[in-house]
Formats: sequence, structure tokens, C-alpha cells
Amino acid sequence: MRTRSQKLVQYLPELRRYARALLGSRQSGDAQLRVMLEALLQSPDELSARRDVRRELFRFFHTVVHTLQLPFERAVENSTDRRLRDAVGALPLRHREALLLTSLSGFDTAEAAGILGITKLGVERALAHARDQIRHHLSARILIVDDQRREAERMEQLVEKLGHSVVGVVPSGREAVEAARDQHPEIVLADLHGQGSGRTEEQLRSTVEAPVVSVRKAHPRRGAGRRAAARADARRRVSARDVGDAITDALATPRAVKAHVLRG
Repeated sequence: MRTRSQKLVQYLPELRRYARALLGSRQSGDAQLRVMLEALLQSPDELSARRDVRRELFRFFHTVVHTLQLPFERAVENSTDRRLRDAVGALPLRHREALLLTSLSGFDTAEAAGILGITKLGVERALAHARDQIRHHLSARILIVDDQRREAERMEQLVEKLGHSVVGVVPSGREAVEAARDQHPEIVLADLHGQGSGRTEEQLRSTVEAPVVSVRKAHPRRGAGRRAAARADARRRVSARDVGDAITDALATPRAVKAHVLRG
């Protein structure tokens, strides 16, 4: 069984990447991480032993950031795409925190609220503002994978209405891999309905360079209700908001930036 210290060390590389993205540069992020670790050595009880170690580590990092009130840079480390750098870098610190905690580090809104010491509603509002700002700045090259022709046409219209360009529309994972190799999209937007669709999406994620995003999020229940919920979700029409939020979250990840570099 791992000790508490070993668990802390496990999450430091992830926190380091987050700190660099949040504060705008490798130098600023690493410096702030060192300050946090020094504070933690002096006051180890700052981390609750009864709570999740990863969340506690991120929470204490933000406590130190806001206590010292250090300036942060507008550039985002490792973002070679100027559009992304400008969009995320222009966000207020709290909005940038909410966006990066959820899209880069994978916390849900309730977890992010606990880390930041604000309400879940506060995180949701910060996310909404951040997404609006990023949509205003960015236009992405998107490949659509949808095995239903009418839904694929509708998805294409939604994507273009949001100001992005569609580089291809394909009905299967195999064709998506070929199209991604030729077109170098920045995002692969998947909405698959057939049997094995989840497995197809996982295969795409392990094959193509661009982030693969499912715009359909099921919320299954246990037992028979689980299957019913999945069927209901498959029938639900994807909204413009579903598509917009999926694209925005994908654009905030390093993998989207890498895809942009490859096409350039």
C-alpha cells in the first residue's frame, strides 16, 4: 500500500503541467510549484488526510497562488497555436483556472469548486464565460464521424454555424483514420450510434493525433434502467451547445495544439 508521500509524488508531474499552463510559462509554473512544496514541508497538515490526495494537492496549490497574488503571463506554455494562446491567455485567472481544471486536468465542476473554494455555480459561470471567449477567438478544422447520414449533415451545419471548418464527414472509424491522415484535423467530433460505438471511439483516440470528442454523454442508471437510459440518449438530438462545449474543451488540450502543428 502506498504511503501518503508516495501518492503526492505521483501527482506532482500533472500539477506541474497544470501550473505551467495556468501561470503562462514554464518558469512561472515551476517557481510557484516550488513555493507550494516549501509551504507544504513547513505545514504538512494543510492537506487533509481524510480527503482525496490529488484534489487536496491542487486545492493547496491554488491557496498558495491566491495568497501570494502573483502575476500570471498571458501566453500559455507549449501553445504554438497563436489563436489558442491568445484566447486562453486573455481569460481572467479564475476563468482560466475553471477551464484548465476541467479540460486539462479532468476534474468535474463539483471537484473544481472544492479546489477553488467557490460554489459549483461559480465554476459553471466561469466555464461559460471562458468557453464564450474561446469560441470568439478560435476557428478549428474538424472531422465529423457519424454513422447516421441525416445526423451527420445536421452536425456539419452546427459546426459551420459555430464558425469552424469541416474537413470531412465519414460514417466509420476506419474511414476516419484515413481522413485524419490526409486532412490533419484539429478535432475529431464523433457521434456514433451502432453497436460497438464506444470501442470504435477508443480505437480512434489511440490512432489519430487530434483529440477525439464524443458529443453524446450518456447518464446511465443501474439494471434495466441503464439500458433504457442509453437508448434514450441515442435518440436524443445533439444540440448546438453540446457541439460547442465539446469543441471548446478539446481546443484547450495540448493534443489539439499538437494536431495544429502537424497540419502546419
